[in-house]
Amino acid sequence: MSTVCMVVRHLLDREGSSIVDTILHGWINAFSSLLQELGHRLEIRQEGAGWLKVLPGGEPVYAVPEQDPWAPLLPNVNQSLWEHAAGISLAIYADPLLVYPQAHTTSIVLGQSIPVLDMSAHSYTAQNREEWLERIKSGLSTVNCVAANNTQFIQWVVSTWPGLYHKLHYIPDWFEPAVPVTEENILEKAPVNKAAPRVLFTCPALPRFGMSETLRAVEILRRRHEKLCFIFSGAVPAPIREQMQHWFDNRSCCLLLPPGQAMYRQGDIALFPVKSGPVPLQQVLQAMQSGAAVIGSMHGPLVDMIIHGYNGLLIKPIDSDLIEALSTLIEDAALRRKVSCRARLTRATLEKKTWVSEWSALLKTLIGGE
Repeated sequence: MSTVCMVVRHLLDREGSSIVDTILHGWINAFSSLLQELGHRLEIRQEGAGWLKVLPGGEPVYAVPEQDPWAPLLPNVNQSLWEHAAGISLAIYADPLLVYPQAHTTSIVLGQSIPVLDMSAHSYTAQNREEWLERIKSGLSTVNCVAANNTQFIQWVVSTWPGLYHKLHYIPDWFEPAVPVTEENILEKAPVNKAAPRVLFTCPALPRFGMSETLRAVEILRRRHEKLCFIFSGAVPAPIREQMQHWFDNRSCCLLLPPGQAMYRQGDIALFPVKSGPVPLQQVLQAMQSGAAVIGSMHGPLVDMIIHGYNGLLIKPIDSDLIEALSTLIEDAALRRKVSCRARLTRATLEKKTWVSEWSALLKTLIGGE
């Protein structure tokens, strides 16, 4: 059984006490199962305080300390992979910057979102941007393949470096539905509640998921629609937990629930105004399957899954667009019903066999398998 090593930033926190990247964890669960079927095993290396943990699925996670844990480059983690390279058949990097300083001889980079230059205004220079782009280009060009789960990333790479087109491989992600989607249960959900539409937000309370824009939009819409119900059920970072609780306690029809407690069947509208980074695709698919009308940003795989006005609404993740899209679905119950039913039909077309066949073919080309 050969070993596939995945290099990530922080799947678990630096102390290894809890999973902090639930999006990545969901993808790892599905991918690890596929690897086992093909006769391989998965291990993970990340930045951390030098510990070894084992995930519920049996995947070991090795933590390697860095001088700056939040730096865009993690050379010590990469060095750790090379120190064990003799026993590793394939390396998978969660983003192009993690390839630095050198790619494994057989390797893949995941393309899940367009990278964002994270620099404060006072330190940003044209030279910084050029160096950043050069490192991304190096990460993409030195691996065997770039596996992208969305066409937006592919278009960005091709428009920036046309010569890298041959490296790109499009593999849309797939996740097991909680309940099989059939034509019989497409219309299973109860009729839309015209009097008190319920809006769900299940992403973490972080800037990149559009949390601030969502709260501002809800505050304005509550003045127009007194019975509007807003339910938040995402992870809340400890530093803002008390502030978040205070915000919800002082607003009627606004509920703050622990992560995972809100079911999409409880909501009429699901919000995903993601601004950067990977998209919580499993949650989006669950919302579509459950019959919630989805509002998503024009980012990553959302642009491949949502046809604006047909099976959901696509917006820029800004206050004004959120307010307009929410107002449209709140006031037009018939449209809300149509897009939710079409979303369920769209979800039914996303099949596991496509994801399995694409990844299986790629893995067999690089490292073989059963």
